[in-house]
Amino acid sequence: MQFCPLPRCAALRLAARLARCRAGGGAVEFAMLAPVLLVLLFGILQGGLLLGIAHSVEQLSADAGRYAATGLDADERQMLAARWLARQAPTYPLIRPGLIAARTTEADGALTVTVDYDASYLPRIPILDAVFRLPTAIERSATLMVP
Repeated sequence: MQFCPLPRCAALRLAARLARCRAGGGAVEFAMLAPVLLVLLFGILQGGLLLGIAHSVEQLSADAGRYAATGLDADERQMLAARWLARQAPTYPLIRPGLIAARTTEADGALTVTVDYDASYLPRIPILDAVFRLPTAIERSATLMVP
């Protein structure tokens, strides 16, 4: 013989009432979807920040290349590219000036200005980093023909 603290019809009524109750359904659905939505949100923010920084480094390399092309020799071009970065990098809101460096190379009448940016300081979310592997350095180049 089984023990039941409620009479049989009361237990059936309670079960029927609980089956009809939908009061906590929204909370359960939110608890299931919130982690996925938060990972998506933070992934978009992190990716957008990285793309913004990469675009800024690209612009700096193109501008430094145009400025360096006015130099008369390789040493002067290197100095002009470094000077351009020192002056212009602080004007970009996503760039930390102390983390950027330029180098120039010349071959076959072409000047290439390469700008390196250390992005290791950027905040990383471990779950996203395991999936997307964000870079710790950003490198962009601009090549121009020199006379």
